[in-house]
Amino acid sequence: MACGVLRLEEFGVPQTRRRATLIARRHGTATLPVATHRPYRKGVSRVEGDHQRLPWLTMSDVLDRPEPFEVISNYGVGGNAKNRGRRTSAEPAFTATGKINRCKILTKDYVALPRFTLAEAGRLQSFPADYPWAGNNIAQQIGNAMPPLLAVHVLAAALGRLQPPEDTAIASALRLQRRSGSDHRLTSASGTHRVTDSRGSSHLMTPWTQRCEAP
Repeated sequence: MACGVLRLEEFGVPQTRRRATLIARRHGTATLPVATHRPYRKGVSRVEGDHQRLPWLTMSDVLDRPEPFEVISNYGVGGNAKNRGRRTSAEPAFTATGKINRCKILTKDYVALPRFTLAEAGRLQSFPADYPWAGNNIAQQIGNAMPPLLAVHVLAAALGRLQPPEDTAIASALRLQRRSGSDHRLTSASGTHRVTDSRGSSHLMTPWTQRCEAP
């Protein structure tokens, strides 16, 4: 059994949420997935840090908005409910909860902009923009969901793979980003692929594969 706290931005999700994760295996040694992106630190450029990792992603990397913006969180920070956190579009999002549509969004001149749509909230969780959400309280579904980009790493680790298989499109996108720097955007598309675990068993996986496109 392995357990720990995983940081979403360290797995390519444009959000600084933390997830408590436990992986248990009946056979073999359980391990947590290995981070692929640098951790976010306020005031520190995303190009700084471990150069074996990719830069963390920003809200602008995944949202199709025409101008830079600032997000004012619906929650207080530092134990002060009145001290609302602020992030620019050049940073990862705060935790995407079921109340994300309460966050205010402003231009650099403090003009109010439309708040996050459900599709945009899904993108901040690494879902495709056209994911077919259904049922009641979709905003809460999005906030409670395991981000697909994190899920594929956790599942690969549970099957005995420290990284998702190298023949998947997500791995190709990561390799392309390593060669090209951070000037490419990751977008999601549904698909299936197989993972072979350390015991030689093959498993069909159906999370979201990734492709890399120039912005």
